[in-house]
Amino acid sequence: MTYNSLFGLVLALVAGLLVIWLLTSDAISLSDGDPGQLVYSIVLLGLVGGAALVHFRQSLGQAAAAATLWGAAFFAIVLGYSYRDDLGVLFARVGAELAPSAAQETGPGEVVFRMRSDGHFAADASVNGAPVRFLVDTGASVVTLTQSDARRAGIKTRDLDYRLMFQTANGKARGAPVILEEIAVGSIVKYDVPAAVMHSGLETSLLGVSFLRRLESYSVSGDTLTLIDGAP
Repeated sequence: MTYNSLFGLVLALVAGLLVIWLLTSDAISLSDGDPGQLVYSIVLLGLVGGAALVHFRQSLGQAAAAATLWGAAFFAIVLGYSYRDDLGVLFARVGAELAPSAAQETGPGEVVFRMRSDGHFAADASVNGAPVRFLVDTGASVVTLTQSDARRAGIKTRDLDYRLMFQTANGKARGAPVILEEIAVGSIVKYDVPAAVMHSGLETSLLGVSFLRRLESYSVSGDTLTLIDGAP
């Protein structure tokens, strides 16, 4: 970028910011009977605009195109800022559709998940600081980890006692009781959660009742699962 083009860009930015300030401040209001601020603002804008015209005097067409482009950009920024709350809700909804297992924070200690296309709810969480994707299963009495997820969470699976018997979709399977130091689902964090590590027969870890019962409530409404935090 040459010096002239950079100088023109700076002038366009300054002029645009001045216009926005004039439109959004009290500079154009004469309710106090003092036109001084308005006069000062118009003079300042005139000086900047005059400098821009002098700079672009050899290419007024280029200047007009640049002014239109930057004016549209500034208008889009102001419009986006004005509707920032509505846009935040819209982006959250789109994000939930694209990544249903990602926790969507809807309030203090409240997270929601969207139902997947297969009719199940999945939850991206962390166990002992390690990322784990759970299926939410109210029929599972305890949080249940696969071998790979347990190892990722720092559990030495070879040293466990697989003395428990569980009924899975593939039949009976053995599991080992463990206590998980921490499970975090979005902003909801629970400590010392009873769980089991399956020896085999489990494809996806399950977020069972030993975690869910520690919440104030959990509910399904339509295609939305809501978890609300209670006592630790």
